[in-house]
Amino acid sequence: RLSGAVEEDGQHVYRYGSNFKNWRRVQCWRTNLLTGASEEFKPAKSRSVKAEMAGLVPDRRHFWFAGPGLRVFERETCREVLHLPLVGVSIDAVAASPDGKFLALLSSDELPKAVRKAVGSSDASILRILEVATGKMRLAFPVRGSASAARFAPDAKHLVVLTRGGRFLRWSLPDLR
Repeated sequence: RLSGAVEEDGQHVYRYGSNFKNWRRVQCWRTNLLTGASEEFKPAKSRSVKAEMAGLVPDRRHFWFAGPGLRVFERETCREVLHLPLVGVSIDAVAASPDGKFLALLSSDELPKAVRKAVGSSDASILRILEVATGKMRLAFPVRGSASAARFAPDAKHLVVLTRGGRFLRWSLPDLR
């Protein structure tokens, strides 16, 4: 199974391979869309990573894998630059800020009953906004419903989430810079 994304300039596709169900070996291919030429990147330490999703960070330098935890890699070398284990966390959706400095993670954690009651739903998620460069958590709060997709607004001042129930949720975000 392959996962991938088209590079921002529209000239290349980055693909990430998988050898087993939900396990992706950290192997990267970059294919030129104009010529069809493909090159494989071999990281210094090849390992298998459990991942349910992957994507490009718009900084033109990184890509990410998410599953039980988050890993960020350099595009050119496939070198891992960030690993956040996030034990006991199942990531449901990831969004990268337009400048590539932040990732929003929505996860269905085991939330305490008081938190589920406060958001008014037994079906709740946690929204975390992390710095790509350091992994530092800049913001976290509970969200009503399980997320299926998320996207930052072009100005990174808002985040929109689509829940599995088909609702759109929108938040105004504080200045993260």
